[in-house]
Parts: sequence; C-alpha cells; structure tokens
Amino acid sequence: MKSIISFPAVVLLLLWVLSGLKLTGSPREDNGQSQVPEGETVTLECTPEVYKLTGSLANAFNASHPGMKIHVVPQSQPSPEIRTLSLMTEGNMSNLAGTPWKMGVAKDAVVPFMNAANPAMEAINREGLTSQEFARLLSGKDDETWESLVTNGAKSKVRLYIPGSEIQRNHLAAFTGVDASMLRGKIISSAGEMIAAVQMDPLAVGFCRMSELTDPKTNAFYADIRVIPIDKNLNGRMDHFENIYADKEDFVHGVWLGKYPKSLCSGIFAVAPIKPEGKGELAFLEWIVSEGQQYLPSAGYSELNGIQQKAALEALAPPVVVTEVKGDTAHSNGWIVALLTLLVAGLMITPVLLVRRKKRVILLQDLHVSTALNEASLSAPAGIFFDKTHTWAFMEKEGLVKMGIDDFLQHITGTLTRIIMKSPGEKIRKGEVAVTIVRDGKQLKLYAPVTGIIRKINRKLETDSTLLNSSPYSEGWIYMIEPRNWLKDIHYMLMGEPYKNWLKEEIARLKDFFAAAGNKNSLVWSQVVLQDGGEIADHVLADLGPDVWEEFQTEFIDASK
Repeated sequence: MKSIISFPAVVLLLLWVLSGLKLTGSPREDNGQSQVPEGETVTLECTPEVYKLTGSLANAFNASHPGMKIHVVPQSQPSPEIRTLSLMTEGNMSNLAGTPWKMGVAKDAVVPFMNAANPAMEAINREGLTSQEFARLLSGKDDETWESLVTNGAKSKVRLYIPGSEIQRNHLAAFTGVDASMLRGKIISSAGEMIAAVQMDPLAVGFCRMSELTDPKTNAFYADIRVIPIDKNLNGRMDHFENIYADKEDFVHGVWLGKYPKSLCSGIFAVAPIKPEGKGELAFLEWIVSEGQQYLPSAGYSELNGIQQKAALEALAPPVVVTEVKGDTAHSNGWIVALLTLLVAGLMITPVLLVRRKKRVILLQDLHVSTALNEASLSAPAGIFFDKTHTWAFMEKEGLVKMGIDDFLQHITGTLTRIIMKSPGEKIRKGEVAVTIVRDGKQLKLYAPVTGIIRKINRKLETDSTLLNSSPYSEGWIYMIEPRNWLKDIHYMLMGEPYKNWLKEEIARLKDFFAAAGNKNSLVWSQVVLQDGGEIADHVLADLGPDVWEEFQTEFIDASK
C-alpha cells in the first residue's frame, strides 16, 4: 500500500514545485537550434580577404532560410572598431581595439606554389622543401637556383614573388624564422596577379592563401600551378603521412588534420562587439558551425573539427535561468487540473506497474547487454560479394551491380553525417576511390569493388546519410554500376563463410591496431572494452580524432585494395 501511495505523492510534490517555476532562455527548436525569425535582416560585415567566403555562406543561408536575409557589407580595409557582426581573418583580429567576442568558423593557410611545368617538378614532389630551404630562398642572394634546392634541379635561378599582404608575410616569417622586413622577392599586391605571374613562369615560386588558389569555376586549384610539398620532418623526402599535395581535396583535408605547418595556418572568425543575442544572429552563427561547414572546402577553406564545432555551439547557447512565476491565475488553475488528472491516473496504473516491475526484474537478471563489436554482431547476407576494402557488390536481375559499404565499416565509424558521391555517367575502376564517407568532418575514402560506369546513385543518401548505418545492404546502397569485368572482379572478392572467417581476422587485427594506438593515446585505449577477452567497443572510431581515422584508412582500407 505504501508503494501505491508513493507515486501520486511524488507527482504532487513535483507539480507543486514546477507550478511556481519556469525556465527562461532563447526559444529553441526541438533540434536545439535557435528558431529562425521570419522577415529579419542581419547585417554581416567582412574584411576583403574573406569577402568571397562571406558571400557564399550568406547566399547558402538565404537560400535555405527564405524567411530571413543576411546582408553582407564588405569593408574596403580592416577597421580597428567592430560595429556589428563580422567575419575576418585571425591576422585582422590582432589589430582590433579592446576585447570583442569571437568564435572560430574555418581555417585557411598561406601556401607556396609553383608552375606545373617546372623542370624539377618530379624531384620537388619526391623530396619536398624544408622550412630551412624556404628560409635560404627568401633571405639569400638573388642567384639562388633550383639545383641548390632539390636533386637534379635546373641551374636556372628561382624567381620569387611574395604577397603584398603584411599578414601573409608575417606567416612566412614565422615559418622560416626570417624577419618579415627582410623577405626577398618581388612584391605583388593581389592574389590574381600572383597566380598569373607564376602561371607564365616555369621557374617561379609564389605565395598566397589556400582559398585564393581555388578556381571558382572548377572548385579545384587553378590549372598550371602546383602546391609545393613541405618536408615537415626534415628528412629529405616526402613520407606517406606527409603526402597531402596530390589535389585540392587532399590538401584541404591535410590542413584540417594538422599535417601542414601550423605557423602557415590561420583561423577565420566571427567577431562582434559583445556576444550576439539576436535571434537572427544566433541562427546564422549556429548554421555556420554546423550545416554551413559543408560549403567551406569548395571555397578553399578547411572545416572545424567535431570538438571545435561542439565548443562553438555550446558557447552560443544562452544560460538557462529559473525564475518564480507570480500572479498567473490561469497558469495555476492549469496545473491544478493537470495535477488531478495525473493523480487519478497514477492511482489506476500503479498496481499494474508494480506487477510489471517484478517481471522486469526477473527478465533483467537473465539479460546480457553488450555494446562490443564481434563477429556475432555483424551482418553478412548470403549472395553478396564482399571486397576486402569493406565494400560489397551484388548483381541485380537487369545486369547492373549494386554497391555499398559492409556492416563492419558502419559499426566502426558510428553514425555517418555526410557522403561524397560521384555522378551518374562517370567511369570508375576497381581499386580507385569511388566514394567518401564522413562523420563530423573525419572521413574515409573507399574504393570501387568493380570496374564500370555509374548508372544511378542513391539520392536518399544526399539528405539522409544515416541509411548507410541503419540499412547498409538495402536502403543504404550507394551506386548502381554497369560492370565491365564482372567475372574477373568477383574472382578477388569473398562470399559466405570465407567472408565471415575473414571478418574474424579483421576484428583480431583491429584489436592489435587499437592496442598499438592506445600506447600513444589513452583515449584510444579507453575505446577497447576489456570483457570476454577484450572486445572492441561498437562505433569505436566515432569520437576519436582525425589522426586515428587516417591511420585506420591506411591500415584497413588502403592496404587491402
């Protein structure tokens, strides 16, 4: 009887407390984001360096939020006074008066580049240039030659072009240890002129921002130029982990991973006189550090990592204040009605709950809940061919091959937040990159299990990439491919028991991988569940850093293609 009375008593106490309280703070949608105010216009200033980025972000936001408008006001030159919400580079912030509110939104970098027709291209890509060699180049005599920098380099002089931007020259000074006022080379004021000069001169070296190297027509680096690889560990060669210079996508990702010299990197910040409180400003800022991040790479900027995104969103969240409500008769009467309703309902259902509780206790005694990853938790449907790069292929009745990722991979990554697919009509070859899966900016590049032509892509994944996790073998398929060498391709794939036996080996190898990684990082080791022989936790990569994802790519994807 005491148990029956306790339920309505607790309800009565809670309702009495809550009836006199309310929670205040900025209105929020169920997804935790600020409500977008209808008809509001937010003024957004920006410095010249980030004008294109600011315009792109504003256009994307306006297109997806038609009830609101971001009005961009470019500054002719950076101002020491902040009047309203602004986007600017880290270098511009150093000139601001006072201590304004700030929040990081992206990363950029100063990049050395050369003409693609440079006679020493092969040696430069193989050996790279060290910070000391750049220091000698930027502070030495005018007769510095390519031969003095790389093996078998031409005896021709290196022609240097340095940026007119004081901020960029300061980055070069920090990287090389050469005083900014002593940097040698022809000063060129604009990035466009700098790029054009290097495109016309096979022996030239120029410097500009990563975002400025991006051709807006192709979203790739400008034609006829190449980023000069930097030998970070000073060993005279470009090691595998340093190789981020193949194309723009790899380079931007490498900057995000921290593989590029920190002294050449800089942040892009949202800045305001005080912490923004307007609904429109908050909605836009939250969008920038969440959905808006997808627009950064195409503009030549690197995204924030998951930790930085989370910190930014938490910084924007308003405090929750508890205040007492007085003199609200209608409010009080409402609580009284709710109280009486719950009281009667509680008296009626409590005996039933007590009976179910007894049964539940008995069931829980026999229930073993495991969040570990093992072969028993993985699905491997019959009739599907599996590639050792963790993709699968299945031939449909009409002769097209359906492709997707296996259950093992989605258990490793955790919930995926984005997928980068090719377009229908594109040709793919077995062993070439076919798709990129992303979780909070961290990514894995997956290889095609077959050679052929993509005839159809799964459009559902463009708006709901979680289908890769919830239904990897049905709704989460990626491509429909017209195969070219189907019988030859499946010769190298696995099916049925051979695939299941191979998965056991992969799980054992995964344990060794995380044991080795754990020796360097306690967070990595904490992901290994030490039960029943030390099983791996489900979604083990989900909260680990991009460096571990990169190592997993190398050990489990690249090594198997």
